[in-house]
Amino acid sequence: MLQTDKWPRDFGRVITTQDGKGSVPADVYLGYGPVLPPSKKEGRTRIEVRGAIGEEQEARLVVLVPESNAEELRDTLALINWFGSLGSRARNGWGSVTLRSRPGTPALPMLQAEGSLCRSIVRPWKECLDLEWGHALGLDETGHPLVWFTEELSDWRKAMTR
Repeated sequence: MLQTDKWPRDFGRVITTQDGKGSVPADVYLGYGPVLPPSKKEGRTRIEVRGAIGEEQEARLVVLVPESNAEELRDTLALINWFGSLGSRARNGWGSVTLRSRPGTPALPMLQAEGSLCRSIVRPWKECLDLEWGHALGLDETGHPLVWFTEELSDWRKAMTR
């Protein structure tokens, strides 16, 4: 674990109770698991950051799948790559990944808003509000997916701040 006195503390707070009296630092809430708050009970005097894969590290994922499931797996890997998310806190930006095909293997498809895979996971944004969990990408009133990109940043701390 990395203990840091230089952790940026400008993330604000997240209200955690209906009456608005309970709150937690936003970075701790968003980073549930990788970012641990100070805790007298657990002997932490400052923020600690746990990392599975370091910023400059790479990991190799080898997947063997029956041919009958190959298309489903390709679609799953494409979605992970497009939206950079995997894991229990993926919607908060943690667990973000980029996948690259190894030489000699098929490349993952590029995100195409009008493509059949993208179209299979969207619905009008107002319908998305009918359920309490993230289950689809919203479509705006003109039928375009509510997906946008920001500039590439040099590290995850800058991305979280952005």
